[in-house]
Amino acid sequence: MNVPRIVSARVLVDFVLRVEFEGGETRAYDVKPLLSRGPFTLLREPAFFRAFVVELNGHAVVWNDDIDIAAYELFRGGQPVATGCGLH
Repeated sequence: MNVPRIVSARVLVDFVLRVEFEGGETRAYDVKPLLSRGPFTLLREPAFFRAFVVELNGHAVVWNDDIDIAAYELFRGGQPVATGCGLH
């Protein structure tokens, strides 16, 4: 599967990321299922959860050297967001 690069990402409510990909596709990715796994437990802290960056080449959302989520997972596991659906 050829996954487009991440253009931008932001936090919605309740540990959900809204991720925009090249080509205009937008997905909502729920991080909650990861919060009980290994280093992802640190993301339970809301301030830390909000402190991510999009990797320079758009291949991942990154919190630190140990915690990131690849564009492939965000695209494949995210729910498509329709324009005007209220998930802003």
